[in-house]
Amino acid sequence: MNKTGLWQITNGKLRRIQESNLDFEKHLEDWIEEDPSLIRAGLTIVGRQINLEGGRLDLLAIDPQGCWTVIEIKKGALHRETIAQVLDYASCIATISADELKGKIEPYLNQKNM
Repeated sequence: MNKTGLWQITNGKLRRIQESNLDFEKHLEDWIEEDPSLIRAGLTIVGRQINLEGGRLDLLAIDPQGCWTVIEIKKGALHRETIAQVLDYASCIATISADELKGKIEPYLNQKNM
């Protein structure tokens, strides 16, 4: 967990609000789910924490052209293992049947009334 300082500008003056501990990985996933344009304009999140053969995918989105977007969030430095993990997820999405993928994202879509 990282410590984060927060400030507020009131009447042209900077005032420190409070230092806090944030779990950035969890919050970033929430923020991207709420506003996928943080990643790319036009994305629609269609699944979260999807169990795939390669592991649990953080977020799955679809772009306006109908292409899948795999979103894996990691804190700290980007390592080769993370790239391999994302490639595994993308491979899983590309090779499972449409019906199986539908079954994996349907609970999320129903929960979000999509």
